[in-house]
Amino acid sequence: MDEERRGPLSRSTFKVSEGLLIAASPGFGYVLAFVYELGFANAMKIPVDFIRLDLRDILLATVVLGLVLLLLVIAIDFVFGYIKLPERFGTRALFSISVLWVAFVGPQAVIYRHHPMKVLPFALGMALPCALPFLFPLIRHRQLDGYWNRLEDFLRSAWGPTGRFHPPSRRLRDRYGPAPGILIVGLILLYVNTYLAGDASALDTSTYLVSSSTQEVVLRIYGDRVILVPYHGSHFSTAFRIADLRGPRMTSLSESCGGGVPDR
Repeated sequence: MDEERRGPLSRSTFKVSEGLLIAASPGFGYVLAFVYELGFANAMKIPVDFIRLDLRDILLATVVLGLVLLLLVIAIDFVFGYIKLPERFGTRALFSISVLWVAFVGPQAVIYRHHPMKVLPFALGMALPCALPFLFPLIRHRQLDGYWNRLEDFLRSAWGPTGRFHPPSRRLRDRYGPAPGILIVGLILLYVNTYLAGDASALDTSTYLVSSSTQEVVLRIYGDRVILVPYHGSHFSTAFRIADLRGPRMTSLSESCGGGVPDR
């Protein structure tokens, strides 16, 4: 692949040794698994101190993290290597901001596909700051004719090479290329959406396990420990209890006794 077809990650001067990535990956995987369980626990109102991760959870999260980052790198290099970006600064900014909005809102729309009202406020909230750069030229830079000329002048004066704003992300990009910023944003999105996936999993839960001897609902199993709460119809108590899996026998609870996050 020639230089013109290479994506921003391939052209980056930022390099990390394979040994460092391998050494750090279990830590990132542990955090990813914990974040998912944190989202589930908060939705179920399970105390965070009850969360326990086993080796299987950490290994699975590490594999998922590696696959997601690998696909992210391949996708970015492919898109930017084979798609010609607009030459005008304003049009390119519109393209970049649109991609960023989709990257933030798209995964949440998939995660909360059964609960669209949880996505709508966030989507509208993200749309407002994304739209502001395109509204300012209507008020300022009136000395120029045409909206796109005003937009171009505004964006260059604000974010161009000689613009007023010089955030740390620009200095990082100028020194190492776009790779660190893209990977940092990718990791943040991955962790945020993992937390939301745990929350959505709790919302979508409709079947629970119960202890046949104590009439307690199983909210979560962490290794050999079971988090149980007493239930009365569709209402769950907040009196949590930890039991061992080798204790009371567990049987399936019928669908009618489920219903998502407990009403407690």
